[in-house]
Amino acid sequence: THDLSLMRNVAHRVAIMYLGKICELAPAVEFFERPYHPYTKMLLSSIPVVSEEEEKVKPEKIVSKGEIPSPVNPPPGCRFHTRCMERNGICSEALPELVEVGEGHLVWCHLYGKRRKDEDPLDKPRGHGPLR
Repeated sequence: THDLSLMRNVAHRVAIMYLGKICELAPAVEFFERPYHPYTKMLLSSIPVVSEEEEKVKPEKIVSKGEIPSPVNPPPGCRFHTRCMERNGICSEALPELVEVGEGHLVWCHLYGKRRKDEDPLDKPRGHGPLR
């Protein structure tokens, strides 16, 4: 579904796909509180809110720029790199590896693939609070 508000209320696990490939997979609560993949963050920033409380915890709107690739002939490397605001050189060269960033929370993104063992990816708040 493209209805993230509905998904939040009915799903136990969430998989986000871009051009036919999963880029993030997580338990629903973890997914909405700590998104990692830039595409996931962009999607979550577009959820409409209906209350001032929700507006306070909603992340700043992320507007992607760049070319939307053809699903028939996807670009090399990460499929989202042509629109990603956080891309680096390797993103256009190689497919990202699977990285477990939390219990049952998987992301396919070069931003997390070479993380130091002592670095906690959950140190920085990324979440979207209690959007319901």
